Amino acid sequence: MRFCLSVYMTILKARMGARTTQVDLGRALTGLLTEEWDHHYDDAAISDLVKGKKNIGKTEVEAARALDCQCLSGRFCKEVVPLLDPNRQADACIGLRRAIASDDALRESTQVDLVSGMTKGDIVAAAEIVLPDFLSGLFLYAVTAVDNKGTEDDAQRSGDDPARGRMAGCAADVGPSLA
Repeated sequence: MRFCLSVYMTILKARMGARTTQVDLGRALTGLLTEEWDHHYDDAAISDLVKGKKNIGKTEVEAARALDCQCLSGRFCKEVVPLLDPNRQADACIGLRRAIASDDALRESTQVDLVSGMTKGDIVAAAEIVLPDFLSGLFLYAVTAVDNKGTEDDAQRSGDDPARGRMAGCAADVGPSLA
């Protein structure tokens, strides 16, 4: 499985709160990239992002490259974390860690978390994860470094993983910290 935006969004979608929709999550995520709401992320466009049928817009990719990482992490804490079921946040971390660990195209030295600077190897070995930093760092990587179009199979497989049990090759399946 290849780690990409559709895999990221599918894993988070499976851990949303009861009253959160896929569109709520998609709009919260794409809204973090630019202050001006880009109307082309309607329900269908968000669905295509989640399914791996399209890429995020070039304007948003460029905006993501220019974002202040610490500011983004703070916005994730306020705007994205509340959309997740509090009882499933650890599952989200585990699911994302599994997706990264299982991506054979990523080298151990590839920096995947662009907020904390963690590499694939660091993420697999981590004993603690700070949820907003982790989510925002992986989001930035998925938006700026990976082609999302044509990843339908990867998105489908990531949705099948319930993120339960111990992850092969990881130090431990740790839950998040909101520190």
